[in-house]
Amino acid sequence: MTELTIIQQNDTHGQLQTHPELFWRNGSPSYRRAGGFARIAAFVNKLRLDAPNVLFADGGDLLHGTGPLLLSQGEVMIPLLRAMSIDVCVPGNWDFAYGFQQLKSLSKALPFPLTALNLTSDSGDRIPMIPPYILKEYKDLKIGIIGLTYPYVHETMPGSFSEGLSFSLGVSELPDMISALRTAEHADLIIVLSHMGLPLDAKLASQVDGIDLILSGHSHDRIAQPIVQNGCLIIQSGS
Repeated sequence: MTELTIIQQNDTHGQLQTHPELFWRNGSPSYRRAGGFARIAAFVNKLRLDAPNVLFADGGDLLHGTGPLLLSQGEVMIPLLRAMSIDVCVPGNWDFAYGFQQLKSLSKALPFPLTALNLTSDSGDRIPMIPPYILKEYKDLKIGIIGLTYPYVHETMPGSFSEGLSFSLGVSELPDMISALRTAEHADLIIVLSHMGLPLDAKLASQVDGIDLILSGHSHDRIAQPIVQNGCLIIQSGS
């Protein structure tokens, strides 16, 4: 049996440096040094030396959030992300901040794919640069990774974020996608990489069968132990 190690980060929001972060332990607040792209990259690269099968997923809001990112419209992230060994990312609501043409331009320069099943053009067509899923293979283990971006960009963000785009909850599309990945692609594991937020992810898991793991994002919830819903594990890593 192949052992798989999954590393998830979500909602980094341009915090490039290691910084004090608030944690709650045993009912009391404390500050710990956390984050920092160089620190994260070093950790993951070391882990890859010890664990042969590592999946490093990003849960979105990766390209916006601090001055350097805003002033460069995300361009400053490209050389950093080329050194991060991320395998896959789902776009978050703030990743649409520069307009979809800029997001497409950034995606072409990234060394890993973006994925979002619930994102189409406003005409309903699939967007080639952002496929609905990706496949990853590790020896005798095949994984189908389905992206779900934030479904309410058009309602909660400025109009320029969603111009030309259409968003859905993904509930109606997921069952057929999971079935196709299981039968046609022979996927052993189905992972949903989500930027919908923990409440929507928990609801999704209760409504759609066949999801093994949801890597949740958007709501900045730090979960110490996985939530189990309808046989699906759900985790989220704060921000």
